[in-house]
Amino acid sequence: PTMPDPTMPDPTVPDPTVPGTTTADPTVPDPTVPGTTTADPLVLDGITVAHDAEPVVADVSLAVPSGGLVALTGPSGSGKSTLLAVAAGLVPHARSGDLWGRITHRGADVTLDPPWERAAWLGFLAQDPASSLCLTHVRDELALPLENAGLPREAIGLRVQEVADRLGVAHLLDRRTNQLSGGEQQRVALAATLIGDPEVVLLDEPLSMLDPDAAASVAG
Repeated sequence: PTMPDPTMPDPTVPDPTVPGTTTADPTVPDPTVPGTTTADPLVLDGITVAHDAEPVVADVSLAVPSGGLVALTGPSGSGKSTLLAVAAGLVPHARSGDLWGRITHRGADVTLDPPWERAAWLGFLAQDPASSLCLTHVRDELALPLENAGLPREAIGLRVQEVADRLGVAHLLDRRTNQLSGGEQQRVALAATLIGDPEVVLLDEPLSMLDPDAAASVAG
């Protein structure tokens, strides 16, 4: 595909010299993404990602409606994980790559927002669950998103127990994260992703390390 000219301004991307501004009105549905509205929690518009001028993802547009479920399918190496990383804000903030296009959350342009700002409304589980775990104990790992959100300590304890019971990790709460099996890491990372009840959840092969019975239990 023809790559956008990085020397030319992209009219769909906010002007970084004027924080919070954009050359396109983010409150109006973009006709290039049919069927989208400003109520959609997540819209990707014309997303292109390249490494060394070679496109990994080329001109992808999609919308995640409220209460909707969107599945990305394709062969290995087709850019599914890269597109999720873009939606989560990891590209280009934490992972290398040249990015073109626009991302909106309920009509607001969030293209330049880093992952920690999107965390207020978005949860992301990477393909490698170990990369999502940052604390030494499971209980602390599950509590961290709630602490960041400013919940009272009593509410945090109740919510941790509730989600741990629902996802079948209650027996792991006092375990060290570096002592978990791959399947246990995946369950704990999924629980940590869901515990803050994010408006949008991005899951990259969330059941890949679970046996069929465990996968069915988590999916249910």
